[in-house]
Amino acid sequence: MNKKQILLIDDEPQILKTVKRYLEAEDYEILTANNGAQGLDIFLKENPPLVITDIRMPGISGIEVLKEIKGKKESDTEVIVISGHGDMDTSIEALRLEASDFISKPVDMEHLYLAVSRAFDKIRIKSRLREYTKDLQGSVEKKTKEIKEAHAMLLQSEKLASIGQLAAGVAHEINNPAGFVSSNLNTLEGYFHDIVKVMMRYKEIHIAKKEERTSLLEEIKQLEEDLDIEYIMQDIDELIEESKDGVNRIRDIVVNLKDFSRLDHGDKEFFDLNKGIESTLKIIWNELKYKADITKSYGKIPEIEGFPREINQVFMNLLVNAAQAIEKRGRIDITTGLISSDKGQDLVEVRISDTGAGIKKENLGKIFDPFFTTKDVGKGTGLGLNISYKVIEKHHGEISAESEVGKGTTFVVKLPLSLRSCPEIS
Repeated sequence: MNKKQILLIDDEPQILKTVKRYLEAEDYEILTANNGAQGLDIFLKENPPLVITDIRMPGISGIEVLKEIKGKKESDTEVIVISGHGDMDTSIEALRLEASDFISKPVDMEHLYLAVSRAFDKIRIKSRLREYTKDLQGSVEKKTKEIKEAHAMLLQSEKLASIGQLAAGVAHEINNPAGFVSSNLNTLEGYFHDIVKVMMRYKEIHIAKKEERTSLLEEIKQLEEDLDIEYIMQDIDELIEESKDGVNRIRDIVVNLKDFSRLDHGDKEFFDLNKGIESTLKIIWNELKYKADITKSYGKIPEIEGFPREINQVFMNLLVNAAQAIEKRGRIDITTGLISSDKGQDLVEVRISDTGAGIKKENLGKIFDPFFTTKDVGKGTGLGLNISYKVIEKHHGEISAESEVGKGTTFVVKLPLSLRSCPEIS
């Protein structure tokens, strides 16, 4: 087993010899130096866990040795000072400088032994504390990582829920025009076969004998009446126009979906906020049309800088929440405009108001907190508004809510025109 190492620094050879002999008998390994400069050289080379130094020495004093040792951040060395008569003030100063203990001359060996024992106990405790702190830090980091991963999974779950909701609405909106286009095509297929029948009979006239043509024409006329060819020719035009309208509606839905998600634009850019809201409305129309009448008042606003896909997600959350807050049938008002902050900064303001149930006053301050929801169990994760808050915060904007129970809620979003110069908004 390695002996515990102690560095003795004293300019009096007799004291150095006596203390060295005593501590070696107690099974310590002793290094010696007869002045402060030599002691510091040995300390820097050997880094002993304990230094015992006289206070008064020529050249570098014991106080200076203490300051030098304690000034090294990586050093855990403890220092015991030896003081003579009349050095009480200096001894107190040494304790203030984090000396482990002080011993008065003449040195009492029993007192010295106790001081050395306490110093090594302190070293051992500090070592254990360091290990415990390291383990605790590792545990905290692990838990923090787990919490972040769990939070990321919940955020992803919320996004997937939004995508699922969005997909269901889009599927419904596409299904309607796709349904009647499919029906029209089936009808046109039947009309095609009927027209082919008539055309084939007309073809027979070219190869029929002259005396047979009159009867053939009468048969064709009767066939046209039976198939109602006149109606078919009129209906074909209407079916084609309806089908073209249905295909155009599907095309518009796809274009709006592309504008909403901006799949080809994941970077920061300047974009039309009004157009983004309009695209979002069309994408989630199936969620809104059965619950609310929509009124829109788009102001004349310049393009703003940001991440359009994320901003569109915010408006989707706010609009769907507004619809869900309406029990039977109500109204959702959307207003955009240009305002100025108290500091003279131009801002775009969006207000989304509903005539829903409203939010209780005691809950209004919690709505942007993660996991907070007033919805029934299974109908919300409590992350939609938290995600919206983070997105607006990322854009150096503000989002707030005004509400009155029984009358409805208004969400107010304020965004700077550019992210390059964004003083705090007030």
